Amino acid sequence: MKSGVQEHLAFFAAILIIAWLLLCFFSSSSMASDISENVRERIRQRMEYTGGNAVTAAAETIYSSVALPRFYEQRGYSPAWLQSGAPSSNCQALVRAIGTAGDHGLNPSEYHLDKIVDLLNEVAANQKAKKALNPGRLADLEFLLSDSFLIYGAHLLGGKVNPETIEPDWTAGKREADLPALLAEALKTNDVEKALKSLAPQDVAYRSMQDLLKQLRAAAPQPSVRLVQTAPSFKLGYRGPQTAALRARLAAAGFLGQDSEQDKEVFNESLEAALKKFQASWGLEADGVCGPATLHAVNRSEKDNIAAIRANLERWRWMPQNLGDRHILVNIADFHLAVVENGEELLAMKAIVGKLYRKTPVFSGRLTYLVISPYWDVPPSIARKDKLPLMQKDPNYFTANHFLVYQGWGADSREIDPASVDWKALGPNNFPYRLRQKPGPGNALGRIKFMFPNKHNVYIHDTPSHDLFAKSQRNFSSGCIRIQDPIGLAEYLLKDAPGWNREAIEDAVDNKIEKTVSLSRPIPVHIMYFTAFGDTRGAVHFRNDIYGRDARLLEALDSLARN
Repeated sequence: MKSGVQEHLAFFAAILIIAWLLLCFFSSSSMASDISENVRERIRQRMEYTGGNAVTAAAETIYSSVALPRFYEQRGYSPAWLQSGAPSSNCQALVRAIGTAGDHGLNPSEYHLDKIVDLLNEVAANQKAKKALNPGRLADLEFLLSDSFLIYGAHLLGGKVNPETIEPDWTAGKREADLPALLAEALKTNDVEKALKSLAPQDVAYRSMQDLLKQLRAAAPQPSVRLVQTAPSFKLGYRGPQTAALRARLAAAGFLGQDSEQDKEVFNESLEAALKKFQASWGLEADGVCGPATLHAVNRSEKDNIAAIRANLERWRWMPQNLGDRHILVNIADFHLAVVENGEELLAMKAIVGKLYRKTPVFSGRLTYLVISPYWDVPPSIARKDKLPLMQKDPNYFTANHFLVYQGWGADSREIDPASVDWKALGPNNFPYRLRQKPGPGNALGRIKFMFPNKHNVYIHDTPSHDLFAKSQRNFSSGCIRIQDPIGLAEYLLKDAPGWNREAIEDAVDNKIEKTVSLSRPIPVHIMYFTAFGDTRGAVHFRNDIYGRDARLLEALDSLARN
């Protein structure tokens, strides 16, 4: 009997415990639901009643003024970063992701990082003290977290700086993504870090620069090495204190090991060999002579290199989303053209780019045809500014250089005799003629031109001035890209075209009759400007900033204004 009573008492006690637990559970769920609903109302109210003013959260401006409202409207203003009425694990994942912004040359503090951490700590302290969570502060946290993801994501995707605000001729295609949709999916799958990482360029060149940036920042501070001063005939055989400074800087940069020379002021063979290696790594003429361009490169500090990498990581974020499985890449600052197929550089050659006052623009296009033995239709500005003065100095200039002169344009134009014109009476604002140069050895376009129609009227072509390719800095053109091996490029482009092997191309050139050949497979062309860039082997190379663009970009990159 006693045992039966005990069993009944135990049964009722268990029922009471279960009921209490269920009551606690539903009470807790109800509280969490109440908190989430209160936060939802705060979000909705702020979105609907801004009065045209910028939305703020915890005294910080919310910058994603279009994407963030759309994100919350699509979810009925319900909180995105709360779970059971409290911050979810996605919050810490976002904090970790923002903490890596420095690896992209960006500043983590510009993405609300400090304020987000403060709010998360505040919420954790209230939870520990069993204080009620403030819906207004949770709404602040919501806005800051979502804005951080959307703005940081936008900067990884397309750059922090709008290129056209500092480089009007930078018109390469932009990378795009639906960031609110990406954020919603990342929160659903708990993949916030992975989602942000996917927005950055995935190219080996970009990752190589990231790796070097991390190495330079993590390296222990090195003892300062004095700058190398200029010297006359600063080459093999020179003796002076400048040599000791050069030796020290090349050793610090890893280009010079121990040598047997006791007198550090003597410019010996081992120093010359080290200097040539250094010059080659910078794309300079590897002549072993420490001239002005080499001095500038040698005296670069790690701080300068970090700045250059940051600037060029940003430029990579300006690149088109898909370069193409096969494409042509021209780096203006490197005076270099490469044909890339499936990530492998199949063809490379030297290039000549625009002068300082006729800079080659940055843009992307599609090469659709090439012209063998082309005529050169002289752009009006070049005819007025360059060719007219030459004709005024030498009355035979046009005839000697195989220029045809036309009066008028279009169907009504007619060829005239250059000798019939009083050239000295004309000027840059009074030049009613069109110039056309015949095909041949002296033609400014050389043997072949490669066309990718664009608003800049820029294209790739040969040149009769092949001696210029021997120079290390090759900005001599009027904006177009002249290349060292046009026959090789044509052979690659026509490799699948019946009847167009190298011999056929050379025969067509020798005929000196203009011939247009369309490509069965157009190829993307990307004309870019990189003063630091990685290669497929993971190495990073630096080049002189020939157009003086880095400083302006870095100033914009370090501005607190978001884009």
